[in-house]
Amino acid sequence: MNLQTGDIVFVIGRGWVANTIRFFMGGIVNHVGIMYDEDTIFETDGKWRKAKFDTVNRYDWQNILVYRFNHITDEQQDEVMDLCESLEGRPYSYWECTVNAVFSVFNSRIRGKVASMLGNSRFMKCDEMVKYIVYRAFDFIHFKNHEAGDPNSMLETVQRSTQFHRVL
Repeated sequence: MNLQTGDIVFVIGRGWVANTIRFFMGGIVNHVGIMYDEDTIFETDGKWRKAKFDTVNRYDWQNILVYRFNHITDEQQDEVMDLCESLEGRPYSYWECTVNAVFSVFNSRIRGKVASMLGNSRFMKCDEMVKYIVYRAFDFIHFKNHEAGDPNSMLETVQRSTQFHRVL
């Protein structure tokens, strides 16, 4: 697989945690990360309780969707790497996951606003972290507020955008 820095990796996870997330959030994906380099994904998840680097090979290639910014420069790739390094170790936001589950009857924009208003900005979920990096590195205005939501609403935004194309 020819992945590169800045690629957004959406995961269609298997297992009870992934199925629970999809039950409350709807949609097909339950996790998102961003490629640090061709072999390393930067992500945050509840299992590790923090933002971390990991090998992308731990994912089943049939269960991921990958999107790439159309015209990425070397400077933007460097910015992605710098942002990932600066966010490493950032705690995972269990609070926002709980709010998302409780408010799952509302659309993601309402869930996001409630979680963002009541949460701690030091803590991040997977989609918030990736939105923050993509906004800062690519000036992707749709992620400017990088408020809480869910990976599916993020996937829909990327799919509607003409600035990204699907790689896998």
